[in-house]
Amino acid sequence: MAKVKAADAVLAACLAAHSAPDDRLASLIGDCHRLRANSAFAGPMDFGADDDEISIADVRAAADLDPNSFTREGFGALIHAWGADVPVTVDCAVRRIRWDGPGVEVETAKGLLRGRAAIVTVPTGVLQFDDIGFFPALPEAHQEAIFDLAMGLLTRIPVSLPGTRLGLKPFDDLLIERRARHDLFFLCFPFDLDLMVGFVGGDFAWKMEAARAVGEEVAAMLRRQAQNGLTTTAQIAAMAPRTLISLKMRR
Repeated sequence: MAKVKAADAVLAACLAAHSAPDDRLASLIGDCHRLRANSAFAGPMDFGADDDEISIADVRAAADLDPNSFTREGFGALIHAWGADVPVTVDCAVRRIRWDGPGVEVETAKGLLRGRAAIVTVPTGVLQFDDIGFFPALPEAHQEAIFDLAMGLLTRIPVSLPGTRLGLKPFDDLLIERRARHDLFFLCFPFDLDLMVGFVGGDFAWKMEAARAVGEEVAAMLRRQAQNGLTTTAQIAAMAPRTLISLKMRR
């Protein structure tokens, strides 16, 4: 992780000085000579996409990620507490939004809703497949933007590890670097819970999602370490190839 922090500082300097016509983040990282250290975090972990799919303009415009805080009970509990007095209807799929005004009409599985405006927060993939219809149709420029804005993916993998800490402390960061950008990042035992939270992003996350057994594979890797008394990060990293090879074979 120290290498990653040092590489982040170099990348920030490169971003500030960048003036070349190539706007791909991957090119800039290569020019910084910190490809291995930056490629996992500057792309997949921070943006849910690989660095060859991200523009330098996007990185410059991104909000500062700090502070990046956790809540012990989870953000779902936090949102529930903040919105306790807000009426919410679940299992109410939206079929069509009529916006030729005044106001909007929203056709749902439970009837028609009317309001001054509708805030649409579904993923662009839902809009790309016309799961929600619009009347009148959205302007052509909006439709093009929906299809041009690809979805990223950052997968979180909670792993329960009761009875062991693998030689790690609460909130330790653990990065397992593998070839072909098959990197795994873990936040270790937050709030001293018997839990490690794994993260994978970008193309590798999509591949692992397709494997359908990513959680079981990662959990098995860490449990084997606990059973075998493996306690150092070097020993943890040594277990990763077997896990990733099994994922490749399943795909």
